[in-house]
Amino acid sequence: MATAEAESTVAKATEEVEAVTRAIEAAAVSDTVETGAQELGAPAGAAFREEAVTGKPAVVTQCPKGHALKHAQATAGQCDGCAKPVAEGELVMDCRDCNWYLCTACRPITECPSGHALHSAAAIAGGCNGCKKSVKQGDMVMDCRQCNWYLCLKCQPMTQCPSGHELKRWVTQQAGKCDLCSKPTQQGDMVMDCRRCNWYLCTSCHPQSKGAANCTAAAADAGALPQCAAGHPMQPAVAQAGNCDGCSKKVLAGEMVTDCRQCNYYLCKACQPITMCKKGHRLQSQAARAGACDGCHRPIQSNQNVMECESCNWYLCSMCHMPRNH
Repeated sequence: MATAEAESTVAKATEEVEAVTRAIEAAAVSDTVETGAQELGAPAGAAFREEAVTGKPAVVTQCPKGHALKHAQATAGQCDGCAKPVAEGELVMDCRDCNWYLCTACRPITECPSGHALHSAAAIAGGCNGCKKSVKQGDMVMDCRQCNWYLCLKCQPMTQCPSGHELKRWVTQQAGKCDLCSKPTQQGDMVMDCRRCNWYLCTSCHPQSKGAANCTAAAADAGALPQCAAGHPMQPAVAQAGNCDGCSKKVLAGEMVTDCRQCNYYLCKACQPITMCKKGHRLQSQAARAGACDGCHRPIQSNQNVMECESCNWYLCSMCHMPRNH
């Protein structure tokens, strides 16, 4: 009995020591990140810590001096985040004390003044609560039904598709058109996209911040794609039923292959493993955000393992990435 009590006491003491150790490590990480923020000239505080520690985009709620940002109509100037010109009366997130503000590309307005989340919706005819301009019945807006408060898309571009899914940056894999204005888009254009609904906005309908430009620049730094015998670049693609041009094994319709459309030539995943996205960025094993595989379009659950290109917001499920047993 005495031995059991002693073991219990030791176990409890060990747990307490481990808890203290974790607290010390967490404090060290926080201090390191805070210092990093200051060295980089970034606003210190919780938002920067969240981005650096979790990898999730920080939501800036304060100016660099720690004052809360609020909805406001800007005086003409430029965004203190991306330096983009801001017109007189344009809606921004603002600190009046510091004469410091962020445009809606750098800091989307996601809540009404009462703190309720905004949702994409077809408007009831009225006036935008940002710029006061008239809004027609059925126009898409970012809306709080609870407060009968909404913003036109000039004041706040849509952050969700019509079904309410969050829009994310994505490089288009083929030519198409914007689902709001119908403007043509080209393969490789950066858009704001819902993969679940195959619905996206062009940059005219949803201007993007510097982060998007950085992703586009990253595309220019892509590695060399594999080449067919004729020297054409080969890309990952969904196959038509046939035979691999390398090993002659059967390839099923819908299976992912490395393909040269120009030569009607493809290699199965055993002959040419898929290690890059269509732009030539190296794929990395990641825990996914919920969406759909860019190969087979099957639903992907949050935290499911995928092979992903973060620059292009493009990923493949394990079935599309792994060689099939013939």
